[in-house]
Amino acid sequence: MQITDRHVVVTGGGSGAGLAIARMFAKAGARVTIMGRRREVLQGHGLSFQICDVTDAGSVARAVDAARDDHGPISVMIANAGAVASKPFARMTAADMTASLDVNLTGVFNCWQAALPDMTKAGDGRLIAIASTAGLKGYPYVASYCAAKHGVIGLTRALALELARSGVTVNAICPGFMETPLLEASIDTITAKT
Repeated sequence: MQITDRHVVVTGGGSGAGLAIARMFAKAGARVTIMGRRREVLQGHGLSFQICDVTDAGSVARAVDAARDDHGPISVMIANAGAVASKPFARMTAADMTASLDVNLTGVFNCWQAALPDMTKAGDGRLIAIASTAGLKGYPYVASYCAAKHGVIGLTRALALELARSGVTVNAICPGFMETPLLEASIDTITAKT
């Protein structure tokens, strides 16, 4: 795929891996929109941005519509927004599980659903999830995160087959630990509790 002048959207794009991804696409000549919940995190990077909460389908749809108005149809949607909370399984609550599934799995679903019509119409596009090695194996103290990321892998595999003849590809990238604010917060939590 030639990326010059294509519109790329990156959720969780105000810091960490999302910001690095967004900057790389911008450097390659793409029109980039970053999305996130907090204006103060998104502004100041020299990139177009939209405020949205990936757990809310309406919020995502409004942000995607505004991004489309600014930069045209979306060619690449990178669902990168995520969160992890470290807690022993015995102390987890149903609310903890729901919160993890909402941001890490439903967030991917919401973003891909909002961007897919542009790609279907063009007969070309890329849906990409930044999953995790936690989507491929289990880790202690992050059971809800592992469950959500395993769900992302399943969603990716199913949608890739469904869209196989459409010109739209669906992929998940599964990085290990990266030095990002998300990892730093997780380490701080573990250190404080142990």
